[in-house]
Amino acid sequence: MLLAVDDSEIVIENRLHTILAGVSFERPDQTKEEIRAIKKRFGLQCGEEIKWNGIRLTNQQQREALSSDLLEILSQSKLLITLSEGRDRQVALEYLTIQLDDFLTDVGRDTAEPVVLTCDDGIIRDPVAYRSFLEQARRPRLLPMCFESVDSKSNELIQCADVCAGFSRLLVDLALGRPDRKVLLLESTHEVELDLRHLVLFSLRYSMWGKVQAIRDVGIIEPCREYPFLHTAGYGLRIHSTLAEALISRIYEHSGVVYIGCLH
Repeated sequence: MLLAVDDSEIVIENRLHTILAGVSFERPDQTKEEIRAIKKRFGLQCGEEIKWNGIRLTNQQQREALSSDLLEILSQSKLLITLSEGRDRQVALEYLTIQLDDFLTDVGRDTAEPVVLTCDDGIIRDPVAYRSFLEQARRPRLLPMCFESVDSKSNELIQCADVCAGFSRLLVDLALGRPDRKVLLLESTHEVELDLRHLVLFSLRYSMWGKVQAIRDVGIIEPCREYPFLHTAGYGLRIHSTLAEALISRIYEHSGVVYIGCLH
């Protein structure tokens, strides 16, 4: 398995926070080809970088269509998001690394199975210190883990992680009060209006790592707060910050809880 990692930044309560997005790929070469095919469909060069805030497209409709295709790619992966106070991306990566190990343990992956961590340039500022962290973590899976830093311009998987980091930042922004907007989705016979937050959450809900509370009353028909909702707080979404607990809870509630029942 390969985990591609890219970053973003957000200011919350006048405090800078780093967002790291890790996107897992079981067949990385196949995914690269899929992303190159998407680029070709939108008239982008094979070597042209896809970035959350820097895509060369002519209009908003094309941008939204490209985002939809990239959401489809992300929906085939597992996503790990770390929100860490401060600008130190290597510290944030250490948090994300523990999160990765917890995830692989939770899903029953063999500790001997190889894991490759591919990071955008600049996230690992001191490879020797990061290797020392892996050795001192006392986690069998992390000791032999391979890691590398690459230029996002030449790596489609990092570009995919950049888009994931952008969607994650958007969800946090919306949780903090950024005005949401409505989008129209074309279903088989009619249009459906949906706010942007739920569009992103519904598109990524099967990629998120979390837990669904066991239903306590088998007679329940209407969804309750716990069921059937996926809660990713402390799982696929982790926040390491001195922000007030109420604010952290709000981010978890708006960015890390998604309905996983039938949408029809």
